[in-house]
Amino acid sequence: MFKKALLFAMAFMVLEGSMCNKEENVGGTPLEKIDGITIYKEDIEANMAPGVQLTPKMQDSMLKTLEKLVVLYLAARDEGFTKDPDIMRKAIWAKRMAIINDYVYRKTAGLSVSDAEVKKFIEEKSNLFGKNVSFDILYIYDTTKMPEYIRLFKRNSQSPKLLNYQKLGLVRIESHGDNNLGFWALNFGENNPITQALLNLPVRGISEPINFGGFYVVCKKTGEKAQSLDAPELKEYIRQYLLSQKKQEVIDNIYKMYIGKYKPEVTGQ
Repeated sequence: MFKKALLFAMAFMVLEGSMCNKEENVGGTPLEKIDGITIYKEDIEANMAPGVQLTPKMQDSMLKTLEKLVVLYLAARDEGFTKDPDIMRKAIWAKRMAIINDYVYRKTAGLSVSDAEVKKFIEEKSNLFGKNVSFDILYIYDTTKMPEYIRLFKRNSQSPKLLNYQKLGLVRIESHGDNNLGFWALNFGENNPITQALLNLPVRGISEPINFGGFYVVCKKTGEKAQSLDAPELKEYIRQYLLSQKKQEVIDNIYKMYIGKYKPEVTGQ
């Protein structure tokens, strides 16, 4: 995963430098130069994960990666890709996103979530986090035979006849095993009708059809067991969730602070 992220970051760096010569030569210790594009030692260091020490072996390996990226860029340039407006439009936004990502990272680097915050959040929603449920979901796209689909689903979610209807695109069946209901609620909403159905259904119970506007959903709970509220994986999940909420709050506050200064102007279509 790290290698892929590094490769993407370096690929962007090569493209960014080639798009704007004024920003390409930001200085540093030059390692190689290929057709006007300089690779600096600092280019490699800037894309290292925090805390990772750059070794000579890693530098040689990453330099070779950059060589390949530069040559691939030059090949694309020679074939006219840098003159394609759609490609360059994507590159402009990629550059903006790289700057934004670092900006947000630095603005939120000091945030943390205490054990007390995690405990309080879990306890307030113990009815959700204290349950692991298994369930099947039936999506009904053809309402003309809805009673039949529900009858088959209630009897056997994997009924051959029901599976045949799925092949025809009339329904879709999903099976979910051992999901923490709290995790489901964080992803899809505590008041989401599916969440509420799973919370209140007994094992082997089936919900009434839920109208999602254009199609219906029916839930069947196939199993349920208690989840310890002290489980380390549960606490860590909540810690990361709360941390992401704090980061989003920082982002939202920055937006509110600057939207008054940089007001959007309607320029027409």
